[in-house]
Amino acid sequence: MHRRTPVEPSVRPTRARRGWAVLTIALAVSLAAALAPGVASPAAAASPPDQWTGVYGSAGSSSTNTGEHVLTAGNAGKITQAFAATNRTGGSYPPVVLGGVVYTVGGTTSPRFYASSPRTGKALWSMALPYAVSSYGYGMTGTGSTVLISFGTSPAGGVLVVDVAKHAITARAFLPKATTPGADRTYPGTPTTDGTRVFLFGSGYPVLAFSVKSGKLLWKHSYTPNNNDGIDFVYGFAVGGGTFYTSGGEGLVAYSATTGRKKWTSDPAFSYGTPVLAGGRVFVNVSDAVAAFPAAGCGAASCKPLWSTAVDSYDSDIIGIAGADSTNLFITYRTSHEPDPTKCEARFAGHIARLSASTGTVKWQTEVGDFAQGMVRGGDVVWIVNEYGEFQNGTCVGDQYRLLAYSTTATATAPLAALPIDSAYFYYPQTLAVASGTVFQSPNSSTLVGYRVPGT
Repeated sequence: MHRRTPVEPSVRPTRARRGWAVLTIALAVSLAAALAPGVASPAAAASPPDQWTGVYGSAGSSSTNTGEHVLTAGNAGKITQAFAATNRTGGSYPPVVLGGVVYTVGGTTSPRFYASSPRTGKALWSMALPYAVSSYGYGMTGTGSTVLISFGTSPAGGVLVVDVAKHAITARAFLPKATTPGADRTYPGTPTTDGTRVFLFGSGYPVLAFSVKSGKLLWKHSYTPNNNDGIDFVYGFAVGGGTFYTSGGEGLVAYSATTGRKKWTSDPAFSYGTPVLAGGRVFVNVSDAVAAFPAAGCGAASCKPLWSTAVDSYDSDIIGIAGADSTNLFITYRTSHEPDPTKCEARFAGHIARLSASTGTVKWQTEVGDFAQGMVRGGDVVWIVNEYGEFQNGTCVGDQYRLLAYSTTATATAPLAALPIDSAYFYYPQTLAVASGTVFQSPNSSTLVGYRVPGT
């Protein structure tokens, strides 16, 4: 069955055979202005911290841990399941890893905050948390010796500020009273922090900024009405360099992290998913395309992308962007096709591609089973959870899961590792984190699963 090339320019190209599409790029603007004045790629630190500080790995939501040095392209093929810690998580959100310690929220009849070993999953210490077990499972973020935990409860959800050195809750922030009829004050959203402020959404506000130290509300923004008699929702956050970014119905929007003043918005004025900040650029899914914008803006109230690469994803709203830095970014998506019964295929095909961060040029791509999710990057390796089908005793069995690894400089399609995942952890959705030599899997159950190379 003929179909469009998976990743392609905005004009319609020739059709291509599945899995081996020739990739071309549409440049949105001249690359002479690839980075706005005053924005440069961050200098490489002599020893970047080995940590995972939030749902998307960092304040910039890049799903990248540049400090990971135990798991490498040289030994990734030896990875195996190291532990499965039950009642250690409350959903599909990944842990926070700071200073070689893994932090999660779990529990059975009452919630507890756990500090665990990344090697064994064994609890090092734990402390009781307020509210009910069901109040958690919205994600966490961390900075220094502080972990910020979202909670949802009546009459108001919010975030707990936990000092992991003192084993104590030092502050609480509550969502303000809603001013929009029907707005939910109990659901806090996923937290993001720049170390001074923690950002949430809720109570009818797409952006709320609280003090990490005191929990005080610093600033907020109301939803923007749209032309369809509705409001422009926000899908995700990123923060860095004094600027806070949101994606959603209003597009990519940049605010002053300190005051909340709106700096600029993107053109096109719509974006899906979570914005990714890396190397002086902000990457975002703009529906059927991935685009890059200058992190510092363009000197105007509305900015066009530096480049835009069309992606023929079956799910245009969930193109994944991860593993970004000043040189590359990785994307995951899936396409629809006529399945080949001799290959135990589903009607979907998962894809991974590596793009140039400066031009959007596709450097590498491969097809992986039916679906790729949870992509993260640790050092020189990217990891994904892959859903696929395989023949078992002559029968095609679908909905199998495996952990795949690829080099960040891959030129071949064969993975560094392809580890089958235990059927006990076949839940959806799946998220990953990587730090301290461990790939952590949160399979939307109460179990935290860890994968390591034996002897490390």
